Amino acid sequence: VNTKVKGFLDHALICCELLIQEINNILDSGKVDINELEITSKEMNLINYIEKLWGVSSLVLKRKNLHGKIFFPRSLPSTVLLDEYRLTQILLNLIGNAAKFTSNGSVNVIVEWIAN
Repeated sequence: VNTKVKGFLDHALICCELLIQEINNILDSGKVDINELEITSKEMNLINYIEKLWGVSSLVLKRKNLHGKIFFPRSLPSTVLLDEYRLTQILLNLIGNAAKFTSNGSVNVIVEWIAN
C-alpha cells in the first residue's frame, strides 16, 4: 500500500474511533443527568495524541480552505495522566466550532502546560 493510501486508511480508522466516541457521548448525556458519569484516566503521550486528533481535524479545515497549526510548549511533559475520551470531546468541539465560525484565515491551537 502506498503512502497516500495508508494516510487515508489511518484517517478512516481515526474517524471510526471518533464516531464510536460520539455515540458514547450521546449515551453519556443521560449519565450526566443522573450523576453517573465516569472519568477514566490513563497515562498517555499528550503530544502524539493531540497530533493524531489534529490530523483528522485539519481535514475539516482544508475543506473550508482554512489553514491551521498546533503549538506545544517545550515544558510539556512527555507523558500525562488524562481521560482520553473527554480530551477528544473537548478538542474536537473546540476545533470544529473554530472552523465553523471562521470564514477565511486560520485556526491555531496553542497547548499550555500549567503545573500544579
